[in-house]
Amino acid sequence: MAKASLTDRRAKLAEKQRQITAKLKTLDARAAAQLRKDETRRKVIVGALALRHAELNPESGFARQMIALIANEIETAANPRARETLERLFAGVLPTKPEPLAEPDPAVLPDHETPSGENRVGLASPPLVLSGEDWSVAGKDEN
Repeated sequence: MAKASLTDRRAKLAEKQRQITAKLKTLDARAAAQLRKDETRRKVIVGALALRHAELNPESGFARQMIALIANEIETAANPRARETLERLFAGVLPTKPEPLAEPDPAVLPDHETPSGENRVGLASPPLVLSGEDWSVAGKDEN
């Protein structure tokens, strides 16, 4: 049997390289899709917790602030579909004239966090991570 020429060997390797590149792109696309799904799930869970708290404690500062945020979003939303959806979902819950949004009181923020959500060394606060049924803060040591 004759050895394949260098040109043939190179062509076979180039084809393998194209196949591997295609597989990598597919895996990257799947990973990106999973990240989007996880982010959406996180938002749904946190949103449900926030709504539940507001329903159980309608006079709390959190509930009032959340209603003010929603009312403000309805007034300023650039996306008409989002505005219509919020108006429909919160009809009867929102005040006719929303309260102005209050600035957070720095005295009640955690020591490391500023009103803008950044910590005092200029880094964003660590995100919450949901693994199974366990909530944790990313980068925080478990004891």
